[in-house]
Amino acid sequence: MTEKTQAQLDAETYEQDIQQLMGERWGRRLMWRMLAMTGLYQSSFTGNSTTFFREGGRNVGLRLTRELQAYCPKRYMEMWAENALPEDFKIMSHDGKPEVYPDE
Repeated sequence: MTEKTQAQLDAETYEQDIQQLMGERWGRRLMWRMLAMTGLYQSSFTGNSTTFFREGGRNVGLRLTRELQAYCPKRYMEMWAENALPEDFKIMSHDGKPEVYPDE
């Protein structure tokens, strides 16, 4: 039997941390809010260099989503069931504050 490397132990600890966070309703609410703040479900195009900044936030959201789906897929779906309203991601700006859409 071979001993695990520190990197393997760290990866296992990280996975367990995500599972523990998502195992609690408050943790799923927190993750939902964090995903919304990344702009994951919004267009990041602005026509100027702000697009690059928004794409960075969106990339973080995509990475978190992949990890949630890999480490705790049932809890990920549970998070959606508890929180999903179509307007949740639509109205959150990249700084986590509601946006105002003049045409709505």
